[in-house]
Amino acid sequence: MYILKNAWISIIRNKGRNILIGIIILFIACASTITLAIKNTANDLINSYQSAYAKEVTIGFNRENMMKDFDPSKENSRENMKENFNNIASHLLIVSMLKLIITQLVLV
Repeated sequence: MYILKNAWISIIRNKGRNILIGIIILFIACASTITLAIKNTANDLINSYQSAYAKEVTIGFNRENMMKDFDPSKENSRENMKENFNNIASHLLIVSMLKLIITQLVLV
């Protein structure tokens, strides 16, 4: 009982400080509540959008068309293969960038 009595006297003695601390705690609680409400609403909106517009996209190469263009009888076929390989590498980079952009758009 002695501890509670001293605590109550301390609260009454320092009214200005305690009111200021109470306002700060109230402000932090309100800000946290609003932040959690916005986060939950945004997650619900993202989930509903993903379920409504669920699309699975696959980007690939048509290797049959690539084989049609290949002619081993040419003199510079090795240089053509190097050039084609470099083209494939640049296309793969573009595809990976597109996947990253699509992922970021879905998450937003």
